[in-house]
Amino acid sequence: LAVATVLLLAGISWLARTTSISELMLNAVALNAILDVDEFLFLGLTPMKFQHGIQSLAPLTVTYSRRRSQWESSVQCLMLFCTMWLPFGLLLR
Repeated sequence: LAVATVLLLAGISWLARTTSISELMLNAVALNAILDVDEFLFLGLTPMKFQHGIQSLAPLTVTYSRRRSQWESSVQCLMLFCTMWLPFGLLLR
């Protein structure tokens, strides 16, 4: 989660500094390739037996109360707001 957050912040600031549309498209594709590296490594380095075992795992069931759901939504909204405004604030310096 920490690596994804750092990549998100760095990627947003990197894409925000791009000046032309063609460079923006190229940089967006490059950022997507970087974010997919973990999946490529999993598919390339993990034996098929383990891949099938992981893919056949049953999903976890989580029950939420109304209060917990509202709290998590508030925290996620705050994190989204900070994620969007932090790179903008850094660019204004």
